[in-house]
Amino acid sequence: MESSHEFSPEPFDNELSDQDQELESREDILAFAKEISQEFDKKGNIKKIGITGSVARGKEYPNDADLIFIIDEKAFFEYNTSTIFDTKKQYSFLAQVREMLKNKDEKKENFLFQKVLGLNNKDAKNMALLIGLKSLSIGVDIILLPDKIYEEETDFLISTQTDPTFLSNLAKDYQELDPESDNFKPAQMYSEEEMDQIRKIEFDALKKISTDPNHFMYKIYEEHPVKKHYR
Repeated sequence: MESSHEFSPEPFDNELSDQDQELESREDILAFAKEISQEFDKKGNIKKIGITGSVARGKEYPNDADLIFIIDEKAFFEYNTSTIFDTKKQYSFLAQVREMLKNKDEKKENFLFQKVLGLNNKDAKNMALLIGLKSLSIGVDIILLPDKIYEEETDFLISTQTDPTFLSNLAKDYQELDPESDNFKPAQMYSEEEMDQIRKIEFDALKKISTDPNHFMYKIYEEHPVKKHYR
């Protein structure tokens, strides 16, 4: 039986939540995300700033603060081909950013905040300070996405995750700061046409996993009732 490309992705929670850190209230994290958005949205290479994950889903004490920076596609290519960060795994990049903030690694900070995000020196230092201070109390994850997403970028981003529905998960929970209400509200991460392309590529990746008993994730999908219809 042929399956449609529609499916219900699982909520996104990355693999790096710091169990030892004290949890902050959702209000505190939203206030932090609001400050980041108001201060840096549309600056440099940043096209949009949003939130996702447990804070967007309304969890009272979120696991961490998931910030999405949608950036100019050329800047994303700069990040994608970086030798400063290991970009082969998104969770590896997130871990490196946390380590960078903890150790105040100036070389990596300059690359991420100035070259990739395109901020001037003052704004770059300000962002590093704000995110660095918040990361002392809760995990802060910066998720970089291109403003225009083609098949190549989709394939790359999906390859950085063990779960191929990574992008749909992000889009499902994605929220942006609404200037009129001054609150975060559900927003469109990509156009419907781009999301259709993403879902098709995700569907093909899931189908490949769920029909290959030798794939390392086969057992996970075999036991997960939501994924069985991919076979």
